[in-house]
Amino acid sequence: MKQRCRIILFIISAVALATAACSSGGEAVDDSGPANDIAVRDGDAAYNPEIMDNGLEKDTLDQELESADAGDNGADTDTGVQESAFKSVDLSALGNVRAMWASQEAGVWAVGDHGLALRYNGLDFVPTAILPTEADLFGIAGEGAAVIAVGASGTVLRFEQGKWESLAPPTDADLYGVGVLDAEDFYVVGKGGVIMHYKDGEWTKEGLGVTYDLYGAYASKVGGVYAVGAFGTLVELKGTVWIQTQIGGPASTLRSIWRSPDGRMYAVGTLGTVSVFDGITWKIQVTNDTYDPPRDLYEVRGLSGDEVYAVGDDGAILKYNGKKWTLATIAGPYNVFSDFRGVAGLLNPDGTRSMFAAGLDSRAVRLQDKAWADQDLGVTGDLDDAWVRDDGTVVAVGSHGLILTYRDGRLGTLESGTQGDLKAVSGGYVVGASGALLKLDQDEVVPLESKTGKDLNDVRATDEGAWVVGDSGTLLHVVGSDVSSVGGLSGFSVKAVDVLDNGVLFVAGEAGKIYVDEGSGFKSVFSGTYSTLWDLWSGPGEDKVYAVGDNGVILTCDTVKCDRLHEEPTTFLYGMGGSRGGAVLAVGWAGTILRLTGGDEVERLDAGTFRVFRAVAGDGAGGSGLFLVGDNGTFVVYSPEALGN
Repeated sequence: MKQRCRIILFIISAVALATAACSSGGEAVDDSGPANDIAVRDGDAAYNPEIMDNGLEKDTLDQELESADAGDNGADTDTGVQESAFKSVDLSALGNVRAMWASQEAGVWAVGDHGLALRYNGLDFVPTAILPTEADLFGIAGEGAAVIAVGASGTVLRFEQGKWESLAPPTDADLYGVGVLDAEDFYVVGKGGVIMHYKDGEWTKEGLGVTYDLYGAYASKVGGVYAVGAFGTLVELKGTVWIQTQIGGPASTLRSIWRSPDGRMYAVGTLGTVSVFDGITWKIQVTNDTYDPPRDLYEVRGLSGDEVYAVGDDGAILKYNGKKWTLATIAGPYNVFSDFRGVAGLLNPDGTRSMFAAGLDSRAVRLQDKAWADQDLGVTGDLDDAWVRDDGTVVAVGSHGLILTYRDGRLGTLESGTQGDLKAVSGGYVVGASGALLKLDQDEVVPLESKTGKDLNDVRATDEGAWVVGDSGTLLHVVGSDVSSVGGLSGFSVKAVDVLDNGVLFVAGEAGKIYVDEGSGFKSVFSGTYSTLWDLWSGPGEDKVYAVGDNGVILTCDTVKCDRLHEEPTTFLYGMGGSRGGAVLAVGWAGTILRLTGGDEVERLDAGTFRVFRAVAGDGAGGSGLFLVGDNGTFVVYSPEALGN
């Protein structure tokens, strides 16, 4: 089904491009519009409007076609509610990537404009912890698990134990490259020939007096310390003295240098320059790239001396096999002519490769077999739940151990310590697959012992702690770091839990079952449905709970029975939430959004998407906004107060 949808999309995209070209007198319309309106810098080629977009529309259309094929619910979505009440946050439009780096201990990394820092988690390139700066980052390297990033106006950042630390060298020059010996010993290079050495907390200024820019750096304890830059220059640290050599043409600027484990070295730069050190001398090599004029190259990295990659403008990816350079095949289909700025990867224990190239406008590709295919940057995995901290930070959890943070337009992640799916978050408690139970202390993640291997499906925090529910009747009570198991639900797959302000506990799940505990044990609540119930929610001070589930069921329940507010057999509702401002939403399959209005009437809203919503988070800071999260990195902000709704 997905393959058919992509074929349809390809035809639609081709027709759309042809139409755009015709409508502008034969020239394609420039609708690139980078998300953060970054100015072209440092010789970067301008965005080519004739290249198709990076695939966001493709992914969205795929989902829309799949949802429609699965059966549209046929409901009238023309409610008169303006679409501007919903703001979609594109978690894949992250901006320009400027450099990449990888190690077995730290994984694959990428950095770029406006404090962009990404890390590959095995599924997605997700943002790291939010950086203490929004400066543009131009270089990254590391040793072991320590990572150093450098950038504009003397920015130097070190990442260790899940956090970024600013190291502030005594310079305001733009820094372009970094070579790392260890976390306490590294060199940075940059504009005007600046070379700074950081060792054991102290900065010293070094160099040989050149005033032209140095762009790439490399350092290792066995291989030495090097930097490359303008006019084909290589500088090498020999003892305490820097030696200058010209290894490229005087008209070329060398931008990157890398050393393979066998001692061979590679430097690349403008005009397609490639220079290789064979252990004795540096020699300029022919790359067999027939483009005229030659494409600028920006970074070189490899897995061995016989497998080296260099990337650059207009889709340039070159591979060196130890004997010659060849032009790599980019299957794309959308990022074939992207302007690549970084390349990095790892050889996995099973013999497979995790090799990536990335560049401007959130474009990236991944090596698959012998060709490079499109790779999305940012969050594309499922987001299953969200919660809003008192400081206004949205915390969303999801697939592959993802804990995403969002505040003031900036994205970050917290290191969960698990690769299993995380399913729910409330009041700083996070639960997930195989008994995962975590406690968030601001940006610290503390694992708790759940004493179960069952999947945990939902959590609801209270002033005293939290209630957690899961498969096979699992019910846990958490107070501080103490976790206790509570009986009474044996054999029941519990999907949701909620606690009223008066302490009454509700749980719900498969086959429409709802149970309540008023302090003397669980008793059944008559729900009037056999549909699986996926979420429970209650407003402040209320003496009832709402339940949503399959077949579009919305119930309002007291401790005895439930009343049915809505039912729609062709849809599924997975989450519900509200804010102190009064907006209450139920969300689910194929972009379904239902708002509860006065008198518990139900009104359909349209966010302009067919993506699946999984949960709703209310603004705990007292506002009326809501945050909707769901499959494939869906993240939408609902602000009804902007429209007077």
